[in-house]
Amino acid sequence: MTRSKRQRFANLREKGKAARFWMRTKAFRNLCKWSFDICDRDSSGEIDKTELYAGLLLVHINLAKYAGPAACYPPDREVVESLFEASDDNNSGGIDEEEFLMIMIILCSQITFRIIAYYFFLIFIVPYLVTANISILNFIGVDDTIRVFNTLIWDKVAPTFLQRVVDLIPDKTW
Repeated sequence: MTRSKRQRFANLREKGKAARFWMRTKAFRNLCKWSFDICDRDSSGEIDKTELYAGLLLVHINLAKYAGPAACYPPDREVVESLFEASDDNNSGGIDEEEFLMIMIILCSQITFRIIAYYFFLIFIVPYLVTANISILNFIGVDDTIRVFNTLIWDKVAPTFLQRVVDLIPDKTW
């Protein structure tokens, strides 16, 4: 392990201490503890690289339950392994729960921005895009084309039974 990797991890650790509010909450710490306990299969108090990545995936999946799909993009395995090597101070091949928590804080620090950007786009941009698409389709006459196509194809191809069922539905429903 080079000194520069350890120095970069120390810098990241300092940034992690000033992490976003929700990552310093008791709920996030409990989620990380739960994930660590599940991944520490031999109950040694340390986890290896594979278990670290599995723990990261558990944290992201559980965050996604509450934060939506913006939290579903965990970092690459190489990034996680690099942080693992930088945090393994005694080169034992394992990290303890405190180091695991610090790595989770570092790796999840970008989630807040992704969540805000995702919901901003969903709430403010998507409605304008849909409205613009509908206006374009109305301008080029797609509505009339679909109506003519529907009449020609439906009457000739649809089974009689389905045509009768559709006729039973009041026009105001459509």
